[in-house]
Amino acid sequence: APKLSKITKGNIMLSVSSTGIIEPKKIVEIKSKASGEVIGVYFEEGDFVKKGDLLIELDPDDEERNLLKAGAGLSEAEANLAIAKSRFEIEKSNYANSVSSVKASFNSARANLEDAESKFLRNKQLFENNLISKEELENSKKNFINAQAQFEQAKADDVNLTAKQKNVDISQSNIKTAEASYLKAKLALEDAKERKTETKIYSTLDGVIISSQVSTGQIVSSATSNVGGGSLLMSIADVSEIYVVADIDESDIGQ
Repeated sequence: APKLSKITKGNIMLSVSSTGIIEPKKIVEIKSKASGEVIGVYFEEGDFVKKGDLLIELDPDDEERNLLKAGAGLSEAEANLAIAKSRFEIEKSNYANSVSSVKASFNSARANLEDAESKFLRNKQLFENNLISKEELENSKKNFINAQAQFEQAKADDVNLTAKQKNVDISQSNIKTAEASYLKAKLALEDAKERKTETKIYSTLDGVIISSQVSTGQIVSSATSNVGGGSLLMSIADVSEIYVVADIDESDIGQ
């Protein structure tokens, strides 16, 4: 006899067995911005940590020395900036004084030359007419020659003003260089202060430590100053969500 059964609505499920890997939501690599010797490791692989937990502590001596060096560098840069500004003021003052002095000397030398030339020419005519002695003529000629030499020197001093102006420009440029060095040293000091506080390394998330590559006494390098990216200290997995990566046979997929 036929079997009778009540029709119901439901889900048809097919189970498939496979092997795979459980993956966390994300994995975070913990590195240090500071460098130095590890003096404390407070968690091991498999431990659950919360955001803000102290994971690792470094000896602060290295970063303390770097901080002192950065402070000395800033003081030196500040002193160099003050010297550059002082030299600029001196060069500017020297140039202004030279301009005033040279212009006055140039005008005076030109007037003396014109006067000496006029006297020499006049005495030359007087001598030709036997109205003055040869000695007077020679004296006026000597004065004329001296006045020419003084005028040529005054012209040379006027040309040298260009070199003095260049000194002013160079000293002004040195101020900009010193200001840049001062700013660089100031930033270096701020970085050193920050590195000093970063000798204590805290967890940045809630999760499970899945690997630890550091132990007490080990020397670690900074992740910010090392071209290789610094030492990897720990890896923490966020397990608030997980998923499985597995291979499924095509014949099972078809079903």
